Amino acid sequence: MASSANISFILRSHIQQRQDPAVLVNAVLAFSAFLRWTRPNGDLLEMLLSASMNALGQHAKARCLQSLGDILLLQDQHQKAQLKLEEAHLVFIDIGDRLGAAQCLRSVGNILRVQNQYTEAWLKLEKAQLIFTDIGDRVGAAQCLRSLGNILRMQNRYEEARLKLEEARSIFIDTGDRLGVARCLQLLSIILRVRGQYEEALLKLEEARSIFVRIGDRLGVA
Repeated sequence: MASSANISFILRSHIQQRQDPAVLVNAVLAFSAFLRWTRPNGDLLEMLLSASMNALGQHAKARCLQSLGDILLLQDQHQKAQLKLEEAHLVFIDIGDRLGAAQCLRSVGNILRVQNQYTEAWLKLEKAQLIFTDIGDRVGAAQCLRSLGNILRMQNRYEEARLKLEEARSIFIDTGDRLGVARCLQLLSIILRVRGQYEEALLKLEEARSIFVRIGDRLGVA
């Protein structure tokens, strides 16, 4: 904890002194990413964006805004997160960074999804999925498919949801993303349960639990 405080102090000092903001970007992004696993905090990113906005390149600015939006999302500050991610999305579009733009669309889509704004969420996630597919990011596409399947599940469109989730699960298996596989299995088990297919639901949950155990995801196991 003391080490984190020391690193934060050093980075703050450099930002206040406006010492080559472009060089600071990677350090602040890396440290902010580390804090996500302990105490998510976007203060340094806010400070960097405020103090060095004119000196930051467009790509650096977009990355900082995206990271800040992701952190705000972890803190359940959905409205603020959405604003930052939408701002980052516009910058990524301007500079032709399709991957960054798709990542922001996916995040905004998921924010809208948890707020039950399903129509708007669907449009964002479907657009992000198309971009991920076009640029060859299969995991990104699968994550969008899983979210789309979840929207369909929430709308009681169970067969359509199952097809989306099975497609996502297949991609996660092909790409070796075991966490993605386990999360799809969880959602599929819910569909089976509400349909009264309890034995099949139990099998999906047991398979998901086994994966969570192997990858050390204690929350998933619970």
